[in-house]
Amino acid sequence: MTISGRKSIDIGGLFPLMPVHITLLWNVGMSFSMFGHKKEYGSKIARVKTMTEQPDKKTVTTSEGDGKEKNRLRRVLRLLMVLVVVGLLALLFVPATSYIPGYGNVLSAQDAVLRAGSKGAIETIHAKSGDRVANGDIVLELESEVERAEVERCRHQLTESQAELEYLLRLNENEQEHDRLELEFATVKRADAETEFRRVEKLQTQSAASNREFQSAKAAFELTDAEYKRLAIDRNPLRQATLAVQNRKIATLEAQLARAQSTLDRRKVRAPLTGVIVLHGVSLGQVIDANEVLGQIFDDHYHQVVARMPERFAPFLKSGQDVDVEISAYPKSKFGCFKGKIYWVSPVVTPHESGDGTILIRVKLDNVPSNVDLKAGMAAQIWVHGGNTRLLWKLVGKKTYDDNLQQER
Repeated sequence: MTISGRKSIDIGGLFPLMPVHITLLWNVGMSFSMFGHKKEYGSKIARVKTMTEQPDKKTVTTSEGDGKEKNRLRRVLRLLMVLVVVGLLALLFVPATSYIPGYGNVLSAQDAVLRAGSKGAIETIHAKSGDRVANGDIVLELESEVERAEVERCRHQLTESQAELEYLLRLNENEQEHDRLELEFATVKRADAETEFRRVEKLQTQSAASNREFQSAKAAFELTDAEYKRLAIDRNPLRQATLAVQNRKIATLEAQLARAQSTLDRRKVRAPLTGVIVLHGVSLGQVIDANEVLGQIFDDHYHQVVARMPERFAPFLKSGQDVDVEISAYPKSKFGCFKGKIYWVSPVVTPHESGDGTILIRVKLDNVPSNVDLKAGMAAQIWVHGGNTRLLWKLVGKKTYDDNLQQER
């Protein structure tokens, strides 16, 4: 662009990476400057004409004063334009952080519903709302006379069966020892009878023994041999079978006892996790159903913020991003912002009738001060660190998440 024979300076050639916005501002400033030079050149021509026509002294003085005032005004304008351009350039190179805003609520680390597990009347209450309980602690008990009686019956029968098994084991040991001794005696007796029978048999062949003696020796040998064979039969399989039957009986009774004990344990409502308990108005003698909700337990060893972010920010949310959190009950002016990190981003988007859905994120809060008592349900405003940008773009509201997204891809 040419004004009064002078060319404007195109800084796009000097700074090829400078945004178009700054280039346009610079050229506009220089155009104003050139316009000032044009007016100055015109005033000089007018002054020459005035001097040529030889005006009076008062007119010359007034014209010179107006020219100086205009020159001073032009210099001020040029200085202001330079300051504006320099300021914009400075803002362009000042780093800043872009934030993604959102709203949510404070929740405990996890929570669990407290249920009775069986139907009955409340007999004892061991905790009240606001108490801290440990995992497995008894919160309340239901009436359980019938269940305790069943447990005692099963335990008594089991004790008897175990004692009977001990008796059978000792009896088997004694019988085995007795059978061993009898078998040894029968073996010796059979050997003697056999020796006598062989001797009488030999004498009979020599006609030195009568047939009656032979038959008597033979009968004695056969009798001792039959006794030996009877005692030689292994009775251990029968004994083991008897023990196996007794063991099965004991196993059945143990299962019955375990079932009865489990039924009795269900009459005791225990805390499913460690945390703060909130009961829903239970009282002694109240009859409750098995699936009735009696209260909740909140694990508060750390807190989290669950927030729903607009769907358009879904590509820029990821696990591990830093988050600034402001709790409504603890204003930023007094307590500052709480720090946290995203640890879960929902894999699905919840659609809405308006067309733009929401995506659920969970933020774990870090290092919450001891004087801050966070409670589940408190309202919170969050600012997710979207990435690095320039202060100028942040002031004019330009989104710069695209740069970070491209770098990740």
